[in-house]
Amino acid sequence: MAFASGCGRSSPSPVRLSVRASLFFTIALLSAGIARAQTLAENETTCVSPDFTAVTPDIRISACSAVIQSGQVTGQNLATAYLWRGIAYNEKNDFDSGIKDFNAALGLNPNFAGPYYDLGWAYDAKGDYDTAIKDCSKAIQLSPSADAYTSRAGAEFAKGDYAAAIQDETAAITLGPSDAAGVYGTRCFLRAITGDLKNALADCNQAFALLPGNPGATQYPRLHLFEDEQRRRGDRRL
Repeated sequence: MAFASGCGRSSPSPVRLSVRASLFFTIALLSAGIARAQTLAENETTCVSPDFTAVTPDIRISACSAVIQSGQVTGQNLATAYLWRGIAYNEKNDFDSGIKDFNAALGLNPNFAGPYYDLGWAYDAKGDYDTAIKDCSKAIQLSPSADAYTSRAGAEFAKGDYAAAIQDETAAITLGPSDAAGVYGTRCFLRAITGDLKNALADCNQAFALLPGNPGATQYPRLHLFEDEQRRRGDRRL
């Protein structure tokens, strides 16, 4: 029996099947490669996201770990992935893991200010204030920032070096901190405990003006009690 000619349906030839199968296989491989690339890109975005509400520490650690372990990221980008994973560990109070990641970042770029700043955070939380001050000082040397100054001030305060802490809070103010009310409030407290009540009250008023709803603001009016007591005693500094 002869096969019908024309436009009727006929069985595809083995050669055509082979070509079609190869084409589908190639497309599948390309699609898988694109998916892998997108996954890495998504992990990179999540790893360094500044949105600390949407990106929880565990989500960030998972994303940064995928970036680090991919073998496709090197140099400064890899250092940045270690930095952000370390930040996530710090958020979880796993400061030892954070310290390891910050040091890994510095091993890739010794002049990277970020890891020094976050090492200061970790060592301050661990109670190693001298190391915290040293690391914050290095961060300030490499890239002065209000956050680095306030972080160092926290360690100086913990050591009882109030004068140094006041100096650093002042330096932070000159750099325009994002939480200016908080910095003024902290300097207010530091000045109060050192007896500089006049300037402490000025700082408290500035904190009120910048952020009336500051949670710590309810403590500031108590300084007026100190002021009244000093006036009663005839302290001319006021």
